[in-house]
Parts: sequence; structure tokens; C-alpha cells
Amino acid sequence: MVFCGETSETIDNETYTVKSYAQVFGDTHFFNYYKYYYQNEKLVKTKYFEYDSQDNISMSYTDFDEAKYDGDYTEKVYYPSGKLRIYKWKNKEADDFESNEIEYFENGKTKSEVEFDENGNETSKTEYVYYDNGNTKSKIRYDDDVISWKTEYYDNGSSKTSVSYDENGNETSKWEYVYYDNGNRKSEICYEDGVISGKTEYYDNGNRKSVINYKKGVIDHEEYNYQNGERMLYVYYDELNGSLSSFEYFYESGYTKYSWGGSYLYSYHDNERDSFNDEEYTKNQALEFLKTLRP
Repeated sequence: MVFCGETSETIDNETYTVKSYAQVFGDTHFFNYYKYYYQNEKLVKTKYFEYDSQDNISMSYTDFDEAKYDGDYTEKVYYPSGKLRIYKWKNKEADDFESNEIEYFENGKTKSEVEFDENGNETSKTEYVYYDNGNTKSKIRYDDDVISWKTEYYDNGSSKTSVSYDENGNETSKWEYVYYDNGNRKSEICYEDGVISGKTEYYDNGNRKSVINYKKGVIDHEEYNYQNGERMLYVYYDELNGSLSSFEYFYESGYTKYSWGGSYLYSYHDNERDSFNDEEYTKNQALEFLKTLRP
């Protein structure tokens, strides 16, 4: 290591005493160059450069501030082009410790985010993948080196799937999303431990069309709405055996439109009950008929 001299530099209105050193490997055109920045005889900033045989920077340099802001620490690593590659920071306050590192692709997109504990051990990491158009394709998070969740996106930026995992890396839940051409969500389906637990559908205007909830893969209840968002049909099932329990079909105004009683399906006009027709319906037959009335 060769001492190259002492100078003074002003950066962002701050003046530093700068001591420079070079590390030469046989050929004076191939060396590492270090600049140490001092204020009040205290080291607060360092820059590192690595050059190739043509005097071009072949490796990014590091720029960090230490002990300047009450124990906080930051570090920056750059690409040879000058674009930020890595940004690190650490908050050393005992009651609010934080240590993170963000790595970027040269185009400025985030490549990964890492969190560390007080001993410098990695506790979590999130990785990013992108489409050619720059939109996020996927995010994957690891906690203690085990995958904890993964989200995938369509190339327009909308969520496609979202999966959560337990501490052993086993899938615990999964969400799937589908969209209309106008960008509004068309449906979402949720699975718990590989078994469907819920499905929601939407009209293209964004209003909720239907909700079906499941317990252990068996339908628990169903809800259907008109296009304006008003309720249409509510259906409930017995939680013990999954059999049809009750249902009611409504006018958009909120009044009951159809109901089943005994062996007959009844219709209502101005909330006055009339027999729907003279045919008998089982409860399941009545429900299947009402479902055909849904848009």
C-alpha cells in the first residue's frame, strides 16, 4: 500500500481532509485506490476504486458514512457506470436496532432486500424478478433461509398468485387472481393446505358478484349480488353435515323475492307471499332453480 498524499475536498457543503492510498500489483496500470475522508481527525467516509490495465474502473466502489450520526452506519456500492448497486444501513440504537441491505440491478430496479440481526446474521431476504417491460414478475421472501412467501404478477403489474409457507417450507395458503381486460379483478380463489377455502367473483364494474366460502373443502355458505352491488341470493349449509340449511332470494330493493317453505317455492310481490306454482320442490330443487335466475 502506497501513500499518495493528503488533500481537502468539499462534498455537499461538507469539507473533509482526504488521505489517499494505492495498492499496486506489479504493473502501475493495475491497482486499487483508496480515499479516506476525515472530519476533526475522525474517519467518516471511505471510497474504493479498482482499475483495469487500461485505467478504467473495472469494479464498483464503496462509499460509507460511519459514526457521524449518533451510531448510524450507511454504505453504498456502485457499478462502474456510477449507478447505485448496493445500499446498506444500520441503526445501532439498542431499543430500535435495524440493519438492512438493498441490492439493485444496474437499471435501478431492486434485486434483493436483506435484513440482519445485531450479530450480522441474515434473518430474512426478499428477491425480485422482472419482465422485459420492467414490471415485477415475482417476489420471494426467505426467513432464516426458508421460503416464507412468494408472489407472482402478470406482465401488466397485477397480482397473479400469492403463496405462504410454514417454517418448514411447506405451502399453507395460496391465492389465485384473474382480471378483466379493463384491469378490474374478475375472480380470486383461496386454498388452505391445498384445499379450496374461498372463491370471490366480481362484475367488470368492480362490484362483488359472488362469494363462496368452504370449510375443509365443503361449501359453508354462498352469497350472490346484483350488478349494482345489492344482495341477490344468500345460501347457508349445515356445518355438521354440509346439507342445505336455508336460503333467500331478494329483489334489488331488498325485499324477499323467493323463499322455500314445506314443499313449495313461494314468490313475493310487495312483500306479500304467493305460491310460485303448484309443483312441489325439494329444498335443493328450489335452490337449483333460483341459481338459474342469476345473471
